[in-house]
This record gives sequence, structure tokens and C-alpha cells, in this order.
Amino acid sequence: MKLFKKRGIVFFWFVMLADCFLVLSEQESYRVFTKLLIIPILFAFLYTNANKKHYSQTKLIVYSALFVSWIGDILIVINPDNTIASAIALIVSCSIYCFAFIKIQRVSIGTESSQKSLAALIVYIAICIGLFRWVGLYMENYKALVILFMLIMACFVFLAANVLNHKIKRSLAINFFLPSAALFVAYFFFYALHKFLLKEEDFFNVVIALTYGYGQSLMVLGFKKILK
Repeated sequence: MKLFKKRGIVFFWFVMLADCFLVLSEQESYRVFTKLLIIPILFAFLYTNANKKHYSQTKLIVYSALFVSWIGDILIVINPDNTIASAIALIVSCSIYCFAFIKIQRVSIGTESSQKSLAALIVYIAICIGLFRWVGLYMENYKALVILFMLIMACFVFLAANVLNHKIKRSLAINFFLPSAALFVAYFFFYALHKFLLKEEDFFNVVIALTYGYGQSLMVLGFKKILK
């Protein structure tokens, strides 16, 4: 486990890039050896670096989010058509992460400190409106699920930006949580484009895999600094 403590992120990127190669080379059947290792590697890295005596509630929240994400990965590897189940797993995972953000910094609506969060939320809403107007006509029966994801990610973005109000942990929001939120939004954006509009562009699968994995790694790196 000491190896994961020091080199866990190196292992992650090795498996992440291998997974992208398998996607690009259309060897999906071998992803059971890469896709299903991404979250366990991140979990082992976080677990070995976390303080074993403190932050029990925050650790439970973050570990639960990672576990739910891993369930989504399992479902998509078992059957690539399990897109709805995988999307629901990511929605639940992001919802759980929101509770972790609240543990870091409580929300104070109507104060000057909430302006940064509201600004980030406005930018996110503008992006979602543009995407929905562009791709919405092609979503068919998935509109409700997409809207749910947008709402959960709105909370995610707002609460991630709210960490900027924490004097000590502000840098974590800048370096990890907000970039992770941007990557999850990008994941959703490219996923929607590929599924509903540009179905023949297989390269989108690589971008989808990369934005998802990179977003998860940034979350783990941010919480590693909190939980150590």
C-alpha cells in the first residue's frame, strides 16, 4: 500500500491512458482490465494518504461517491448499452460529492461571499441552455435524465465554487474542485454530442473516457489534501 501512497497517481495515468488506447483502437472487450481499475486505484491512493483517526464523516462521503462511480463503470463495461444506469450512477456520485463540499464550507446565501458561487452557477447555466437548445431536439426520451444531470451539476458547480470562500482551502477549489466540475460538465457535453448528434464520431469515446477519469482524479487529489 505504500507504493499506492506515493505513486498512486502515476498508476492511475498509466491505466487511464491504456483505457483510452483500447477505446481508440476499438478493443472494448479488454476494458475490463483498465476501466474497472481506474476508481479502485484512486480509492487506494486516497485511502493510503488519508488520516486514519480524523475526518471520518468526510471520508465516508468521498469513499461512497467513488464506490457509486465504480458501480457505474461496472455496468457500462458489462453492457455498453447501460448508458442510463451509468449516467444515474454519476448523478448519484456527484450528489454525494456535494455533501462533501458542504462539509468543507457552509453556504451563506445573500452575502458577498456567495457572489463567486453565483457567478460560476450563471456561467454553467448559460452553457447548459446553449447545449440544450442545440442538442435538445435529438434527445428523445432522455430529456428528463439530462435535465436531472444538469440540475445536480448546478449544485455541484455552485458548492465547488463556494469553497473559494474558505480562506485556507480556497486553493483546493481553484486547483482541483472547479477544474473537476468543468471536466464533468465537459464529459456531459461530449457524451450528449456523441449520443444524440455525432454518433459516428468514435473519437468522442476517447474524450469522454479522459474527461471522466481526469475529473475523478482531481476530486481525489483535492480531498487527499483535506484528509491527510
